[in-house]
Amino acid sequence: MKLPASICRHHPTCPACPRLGLSGPAPDLVANLKTLCAAQGAPPPIIIEGQAPGSRRRARLAVRGRTSSPKIGLFQAGSHRIVDIPNCPLHHPLINEAAAVIRSAVRQLGIAPYAEGPHRGKLRYLQITVARAEERAQIVYVMNGLGASATRPLAELVATGLGKERVHSQWWNGHSERGNAIFGRDFERLSGEAWFQDEVAGTPCFHHPGGFLQAQAEVFDELARQARAAVPPGARVTEFHCGAGGIGLGLLERVAHLAFNEMSPFGVAGLRHALAQGAAPLGRAVILEGPAEAHLAAIGASDLIIADPPRRGLGPALLDALTASPPQRLVVLHCGFRAFLSDAAHLAGARKMRLVSAAAAELMPWTDQVETLTVWERAR
Repeated sequence: MKLPASICRHHPTCPACPRLGLSGPAPDLVANLKTLCAAQGAPPPIIIEGQAPGSRRRARLAVRGRTSSPKIGLFQAGSHRIVDIPNCPLHHPLINEAAAVIRSAVRQLGIAPYAEGPHRGKLRYLQITVARAEERAQIVYVMNGLGASATRPLAELVATGLGKERVHSQWWNGHSERGNAIFGRDFERLSGEAWFQDEVAGTPCFHHPGGFLQAQAEVFDELARQARAAVPPGARVTEFHCGAGGIGLGLLERVAHLAFNEMSPFGVAGLRHALAQGAAPLGRAVILEGPAEAHLAAIGASDLIIADPPRRGLGPALLDALTASPPQRLVVLHCGFRAFLSDAAHLAGARKMRLVSAAAAELMPWTDQVETLTVWERAR
């Protein structure tokens, strides 16, 4: 289905949606995946379409401009020139509404938006996340040289303007260094609940605002269901790059053992909180904190490996370990298609594992990015 380009008045200045109005994963990428499946003797990939408009539940937005006319949006491609996007059709409506309230509060309080060149201004970025079950917003204010206590008047004014019952929590993040990173290291809760709870395919997960969370929750639900379906009962599993445990937590009732690996302290914190709530029978789960390459020995103790790597892919160390000592089954969720093709070529080229199934998901509607879920088995 193709929707009219007029659904977004910010296009094409805003670079976020190069395939605006087109549904389904990018056809050329799907064609590449079909070719790989055919070469490996696997069935054609399952196609999972995204949900748009209004389906994106997390947005990270730059704040620039002047105090009297702040702009909240995204940078133009290859630049730091901001595009104000007050009515993004892909965002959940509460994200747009919260951004409008924040814009008004910034003007009222005289808070200067950040400027890269002179490294001046206070408010650099916003992160707004909408909870599915309750339709409440979690808001993070990324501040340059403005402490948490000095940010509280902004949080209070925003809560009043948006309605306190519609605010899950508000957080301060301190980021006073130059550079392109969105967040600094320090977070402080200004109001509301400590944990952002969501369900992934029916399993409760807990998220710190500094951790990763899928913006297209409903599509990720389907990917998680398919990944879990590839895990047989009684398996001994290691999940690399597990985040807050969105896939693995849903397996704990039926596997023999599950080792969770995650490097992000925010992901680990959410995972620990979930396990403390009784998510796993005693002794069935363990957390391997740190980079994946520090825990490669877990592969030899596992029947099945799950990996949900960052955009750069599995990485040389993990790839080499998987091909040197292949598990009975490998389930991989790639968010970067170029990295997926490289990793798949490595796995197939080693001739120790074969592709048995694949899915292509539109986790970022109206873009040329495709999330791939592949299942590999040890070659006989």
